[in-house]
Amino acid sequence: MSLLNKNVTITSTTEGVVLLDTVRGVYWHVNDTAVRVIEALERGRRLEAVGADIARDTGADPDQVLRDCARLLADLRRAHLIRRSG
Repeated sequence: MSLLNKNVTITSTTEGVVLLDTVRGVYWHVNDTAVRVIEALERGRRLEAVGADIARDTGADPDQVLRDCARLLADLRRAHLIRRSG
């Protein structure tokens, strides 16, 4: 399953990682954790499992991590960078 819209790529730049919409010219700077979430979901992992992994690896509160992940996805949907089904 593809989470990213068809014209969106994850691109490394000298300033960090961005999600780039090659048609609209829109881009978002994202951190390593956001890339981890997106790539895991692209591989078919469930959001809950990804959040649990991040919480375990960072020592953060699992509920807060899951809320942050859901907020990230909502923001990316509003920016039309990911599919609604993602």
